[in-house]
Amino acid sequence: MVVQPHLDKMTNKFGSYNFDMMKSKIFLERFEPKSIRFYKALVHFLIGLGVGCVAFVIQIIEELITDSRNEFLHEVLYNYGQIKAWLFIALFSSFLVAIACLMTIYLAPSANGSGITEIIACLNGVNYPNFVGWKVLYVKSMAVVLAIGGSLAIGKEGPLAHIGCCIGVMVVYLPIPAFKFFRNEVSKREFFAAGVSAGVSAAFGSPIGGSLFAYELSHPTTFWTFDMIWRVFISSSVSTYTLSILNQKFVKDMKEVTLSGSGTLKFGEMFDL
Repeated sequence: MVVQPHLDKMTNKFGSYNFDMMKSKIFLERFEPKSIRFYKALVHFLIGLGVGCVAFVIQIIEELITDSRNEFLHEVLYNYGQIKAWLFIALFSSFLVAIACLMTIYLAPSANGSGITEIIACLNGVNYPNFVGWKVLYVKSMAVVLAIGGSLAIGKEGPLAHIGCCIGVMVVYLPIPAFKFFRNEVSKREFFAAGVSAGVSAAFGSPIGGSLFAYELSHPTTFWTFDMIWRVFISSSVSTYTLSILNQKFVKDMKEVTLSGSGTLKFGEMFDL
């Protein structure tokens, strides 16, 4: 981390990532094994796979909470009337939202909001301590589920981008010796962008849109290369495809695969009429 020299004491508490420092001659001319391209592609594949799986788990828990809530609400409305039904939904929603708020405040304060603004800052070099990590990933995932189950008017698009960048950085620290080559700020920024792209792609079912979204957030896009765009697109495609496969009936209900299942990429589940 590079601390910027300023006269005031408050500004000296902040810093920026050493993206430019890693562009030194020694870094650019360091020995790079021939297999490093394979491992870099493997990291991007694992990022997409991880984001797709996490998005599926979030979707399953969200559907379980909302379906159970609606079924019980209908029973209360049918047996006890509108007033008690209104009290139930108000108390139930307040309880879930309160849990989400307490988790965010006391466990991972950096998980608040959608995370898009902070992602833009981090991609451009601003040091945001504790913005990514296992705790942030868990709190962000669970808080989004609880907030949606609590009937708040929010979505998973922004939070999935933050979840994706957490996974993008954490994959580098898997116990694989070759991944040590990527444990520097320059490489992690690329995987950070790939995770953002994979999260947005899983949310909208659009790999191209997710890749362009990450490219747009990185403005000024000085570190993007043609090869990097393709690698980021791989992460986006894998996350979208993984979520689509897990949403098929043969995974949820252990039924056969049908051609109509391709509709989950864009239009949700397909049902026979």
